[in-house]
Order: sequence, then C-alpha cells, then structure tokens
Amino acid sequence: MSGRPPNRKIPTMNPDAIIELGYVSSAHGLTGEVMVRTHNKASELPAQDQDVLLIDPLGKTRQVRVVAVRAAAKGRLVRFAGVESRADAEALRGCTFGLHRRDLPELEAGAYYWEDLPGMPVRLADGTEVGHVESVFRTTTDILVIRAGDREIMVPVVDAYVASVGPDCVVIEPVALEEETE
Repeated sequence: MSGRPPNRKIPTMNPDAIIELGYVSSAHGLTGEVMVRTHNKASELPAQDQDVLLIDPLGKTRQVRVVAVRAAAKGRLVRFAGVESRADAEALRGCTFGLHRRDLPELEAGAYYWEDLPGMPVRLADGTEVGHVESVFRTTTDILVIRAGDREIMVPVVDAYVASVGPDCVVIEPVALEEETE
C-alpha cells in the first residue's frame, strides 16, 4: 500500500439528479413573463414546450411547462404555464430552474455540470493530491470550494487557476494554493 491517501469516490451520474441550469432574476412586464439567467451563457435551455423543474428558495420543487421563450440582453424572457400576472411572476423571483439529468442533452467530451464536482479529487498537474471539491459557489465568477485536510481553499474557476476538469479529477494550477499577501 502506498503512502498516498485513497481517492475519494467519484460521484455517480444519477439520472434522477436535478441539474440546476439557472435562476429567475425578475418579473418582466405585466403578463407573467420572467427574466431567467442561465449559468451557462451559451445554453439554449429552457426551450419552448419543455417541462422544467422550478425550485423555490425553501427547496420546494414543482414541474412547469415553458410556453414561450425569447432572447433578451440580460438573459432570456420566459413565460411559464399558469403564470399569468406580474404578481405570479414576482412570486418566482429567486427560484432556480433545472432538469433531471436524464432529460438533458448528452454532454460533449470534456463538459461537465457543477453538480458532478463535489467529492472529486483535486490535484496539481504533476499528480500531487491537494484535496477534494467540497462544493461550488455560484457567483459572477464561480468558485470551487476545495477541502485540503483542515484547510478550505476557494479557487475561482478561471484558466489561471483551474487547468482542467476531467472525468476523474480537477487539476488546478499551483498559484491557486498561494496565500494572498498584501
């Protein structure tokens, strides 16, 4: 047995897992339309006539049909079935939306969802084990929260810090481990 710690179990790709795609940022107009922002700016989801899962801030989930979608400067304007007024639309503000993994298109090689990362080992390019992904914090620049023993390291998901995300580990640049000094 080597002196290396055992790898953490890589998460399984549960087809029933809900993959969060974005959130409702605001009501738009008077007739129930909402502005949604997707985590992946290139995403074409949600699509018209698609059923999505809306998750309120307390975690309650409901399925709702998308009846109309159109592009907007700050996201996509969406109309959900049963949302008929500005008050109905305001009630959705802060909800996230997503799909079950089984309902998503197949990912291209090298693509991943943030939900796949917790538990994944984190290494340097030379193979040195750093720790594991504890969570992903979504913000303007998403942040990987890495657990390295008793240390928590927050690493922005940008090329300067994250070299690659593969099917079995996340590779970070050594600079991501440096303490901030002023």
